Amino acid sequence: MKYLVVLISFILVCMNLNANDLSRKDSIKLRKMGVDLNDKKYKDINSEIFVQILKLNKRAKTAKFFNIAFKSIAYAFAGVSGIMFLSVTNAGPWGGLVAVLGVVPLVFGGLSYAISVPIKNAFNKRFFEREILIAKVNGEEFIFQ
Repeated sequence: MKYLVVLISFILVCMNLNANDLSRKDSIKLRKMGVDLNDKKYKDINSEIFVQILKLNKRAKTAKFFNIAFKSIAYAFAGVSGIMFLSVTNAGPWGGLVAVLGVVPLVFGGLSYAISVPIKNAFNKRFFEREILIAKVNGEEFIFQ
């Protein structure tokens, strides 16, 4: 019997708690994006839209991080490859091997840069979707530039 009472009270408490209610941290993030939740025009808007804006913002930031990481790796590999190509003249009889080994970081750098391009496109897409959603919430017409 106690188990049933605890279970029913737990379910009732969980029903009262809305998972879509935004925390103070979320409202600060939204305010930085130009959506002030204290404004009266946002009272009638469903909180799921604000959660969607925050999700798009998080996905855009994650894509931006990986884009920067892959580009940095590509530039580092290109630098190592350049150093190896420049040291071919000082390698003596091993110059051919050093030149071949200099191609390997160049290839890896190119692949890393090639990976960063679709990630950059994903960042731009998420950022654009977020801006469109913010414009809709603000009641503005989004102008394509």
